[in-house]
Amino acid sequence: MEEMEIVRRLYHVVNRMRKQGLQRVQEKKTPHPVAAREIMILDAIEQNQKPMKMNDISTHFNITPAAVSQVMKHLEKKEWIERVIFEDDRRSVYIRVSEKGKEALEENEQHMIQNLLGFIEWIGEEDAQALIRIMEKAAVYVEKKGDRKCQS
Repeated sequence: MEEMEIVRRLYHVVNRMRKQGLQRVQEKKTPHPVAAREIMILDAIEQNQKPMKMNDISTHFNITPAAVSQVMKHLEKKEWIERVIFEDDRRSVYIRVSEKGKEALEENEQHMIQNLLGFIEWIGEEDAQALIRIMEKAAVYVEKKGDRKCQS
Protein backbone atom coordinates (compact mmCIF):
# COMPACT_ATOMS: atom_id res chain seq x y z
CA MET A 1 0.00 0.00 0.00
CA GLU A 2 1.25 3.46 -0.88
CA GLU A 3 2.57 5.53 2.06
CA MET A 4 0.08 8.38 1.53
CA GLU A 5 -2.81 5.90 1.42
CA ILE A 6 -1.67 4.53 4.79
CA VAL A 7 -1.51 8.07 6.18
CA ARG A 8 -5.02 8.84 4.89
CA ARG A 9 -6.48 5.62 6.34
CA LEU A 10 -4.86 6.23 9.72
CA TYR A 11 -6.08 9.84 9.72
CA HIS A 12 -9.65 8.75 8.95
CA VAL A 13 -9.64 5.98 11.56
CA VAL A 14 -8.42 8.39 14.25
CA ASN A 15 -11.13 10.88 13.26
CA ARG A 16 -13.82 8.14 13.36
CA MET A 17 -12.72 7.22 16.88
CA ARG A 18 -12.62 10.88 17.96
CA LYS A 19 -16.11 11.45 16.55
CA GLN A 20 -17.47 8.45 18.47
CA GLY A 21 -15.85 9.73 21.66
CA LEU A 22 -17.44 13.16 21.24
CA GLN A 23 -20.79 11.56 20.47
CA ARG A 24 -20.63 9.46 23.68
CA VAL A 25 -19.95 12.60 25.72
CA GLN A 26 -22.87 14.41 24.09
CA GLU A 27 -25.14 11.42 24.75
CA LYS A 28 -23.92 11.41 28.38
CA LYS A 29 -22.60 7.83 28.10
CA THR A 30 -19.43 8.80 29.93
CA PRO A 31 -19.34 9.33 33.70
CA HIS A 32 -17.93 12.85 33.43
CA PRO A 33 -17.67 14.82 30.22
CA VAL A 34 -14.09 15.62 31.17
CA ALA A 35 -11.49 17.12 28.91
CA ALA A 36 -8.39 14.96 28.52
CA ARG A 37 -6.29 17.94 29.64
CA GLU A 38 -8.19 18.11 32.94
CA ILE A 39 -7.63 14.42 33.67
CA MET A 40 -3.96 14.63 32.69
CA ILE A 41 -3.40 17.61 34.99
CA LEU A 42 -5.34 16.08 37.88
CA ASP A 43 -3.43 12.83 37.49
CA ALA A 44 -0.05 14.61 37.38
CA ILE A 45 -0.84 16.51 40.58
CA GLU A 46 -2.07 13.34 42.28
CA GLN A 47 0.96 11.32 41.13
CA ASN A 48 3.25 14.02 42.52
CA GLN A 49 1.85 13.08 45.97
CA LYS A 50 2.20 16.63 47.23
CA PRO A 51 0.75 19.98 46.14
CA MET A 52 2.27 21.36 42.94
CA LYS A 53 3.04 24.97 42.09
CA MET A 54 1.07 26.42 39.20
CA ASN A 55 4.41 27.18 37.48
CA ASP A 56 5.45 23.52 37.79
CA ILE A 57 2.22 22.42 36.12
CA SER A 58 2.86 24.88 33.30
CA THR A 59 6.41 23.58 32.84
CA HIS A 60 5.40 19.91 33.17
CA PHE A 61 2.83 20.17 30.37
CA ASN A 62 4.62 22.84 28.34
CA ILE A 63 1.57 25.10 28.36
CA THR A 64 1.31 28.76 29.21
CA PRO A 65 0.59 29.90 32.77
CA ALA A 66 -2.58 31.52 31.41
CA ALA A 67 -3.78 28.16 30.04
CA VAL A 68 -3.01 26.48 33.39
CA SER A 69 -4.91 29.23 35.18
CA GLN A 70 -7.97 28.65 32.97
CA VAL A 71 -7.94 24.90 33.61
CA MET A 72 -7.44 25.50 37.35
CA LYS A 73 -10.45 27.83 37.46
CA HIS A 74 -12.53 25.16 35.77
CA LEU A 75 -11.28 22.40 38.09
CA GLU A 76 -11.80 24.62 41.13
CA LYS A 77 -15.37 25.34 40.03
CA LYS A 78 -15.97 21.56 39.93
CA GLU A 79 -14.33 21.36 43.39
CA TRP A 80 -11.77 18.89 42.05
CA ILE A 81 -8.75 20.89 43.26
CA GLU A 82 -7.85 23.05 46.22
CA ARG A 83 -5.42 25.94 46.32
CA VAL A 84 -2.85 25.76 49.08
CA ILE A 85 -0.62 28.54 50.44
CA PHE A 86 2.29 27.57 52.66
CA GLU A 87 3.53 29.90 55.39
CA ASP A 88 7.16 29.63 54.22
CA ASP A 89 6.23 30.37 50.55
CA ARG A 90 3.27 32.76 50.60
CA ARG A 91 3.89 34.13 47.10
CA SER A 92 3.41 30.81 45.32
CA VAL A 93 0.07 29.13 44.76
CA TYR A 94 0.10 25.38 45.16
CA ILE A 95 -2.59 23.02 43.92
CA ARG A 96 -3.69 19.69 45.34
CA VAL A 97 -6.41 17.29 44.25
CA SER A 98 -9.48 17.42 46.50
CA GLU A 99 -11.42 14.36 47.64
CA LYS A 100 -14.00 15.12 44.93
CA GLY A 101 -11.17 15.27 42.38
CA LYS A 102 -9.78 11.93 43.58
CA GLU A 103 -13.25 10.42 43.16
CA ALA A 104 -13.47 11.84 39.62
CA LEU A 105 -10.03 10.40 38.79
CA GLU A 106 -11.02 7.00 40.18
CA GLU A 107 -14.32 7.05 38.29
CA ASN A 108 -12.55 8.02 35.07
CA GLU A 109 -9.94 5.28 35.57
CA GLN A 110 -12.62 2.64 36.20
CA HIS A 111 -14.52 3.77 33.12
CA MET A 112 -11.35 3.57 31.00
CA ILE A 113 -10.47 0.13 32.40
CA GLN A 114 -13.93 -1.20 31.54
CA ASN A 115 -13.69 0.21 28.03
CA LEU A 116 -10.21 -1.25 27.54
CA LEU A 117 -11.22 -4.67 28.90
CA GLY A 118 -14.11 -4.78 26.43
CA PHE A 119 -11.85 -3.62 23.61
CA ILE A 120 -9.15 -6.20 24.39
CA GLU A 121 -11.74 -8.96 24.58
CA TRP A 122 -13.15 -7.85 21.22
CA ILE A 123 -9.80 -7.64 19.33
CA GLY A 124 -8.17 -10.60 21.07
CA GLU A 125 -4.96 -10.93 23.05
CA GLU A 126 -2.65 -11.26 20.04
CA ASP A 127 -3.89 -8.04 18.42
CA ALA A 128 -3.88 -6.31 21.81
CA GLN A 129 -0.20 -7.21 22.28
CA ALA A 130 0.57 -5.98 18.75
CA LEU A 131 -1.29 -2.71 19.45
CA ILE A 132 0.67 -2.20 22.69
CA ARG A 133 3.94 -2.79 20.84
CA ILE A 134 2.96 -0.26 18.16
CA MET A 135 1.68 2.30 20.67
CA GLU A 136 4.92 2.04 22.68
CA LYS A 137 6.87 2.61 19.46
CA ALA A 138 4.63 5.60 18.66
CA ALA A 139 5.21 7.03 22.15
CA VAL A 140 8.98 6.83 21.63
CA TYR A 141 8.59 8.58 18.26
CA VAL A 142 6.52 11.38 19.79
CA GLU A 143 8.99 11.78 22.67
CA LYS A 144 11.97 11.95 20.29
CA LYS A 145 10.15 14.38 18.02
CA GLY A 146 9.44 16.56 21.09
CA ASP A 147 13.12 16.39 22.11
CA ARG A 148 14.18 17.62 18.67
CA LYS A 149 11.72 20.53 18.91
CA CYS A 150 13.21 21.59 22.24
CA GLN A 151 16.74 21.50 20.82
CA SER A 152 15.96 23.67 17.79
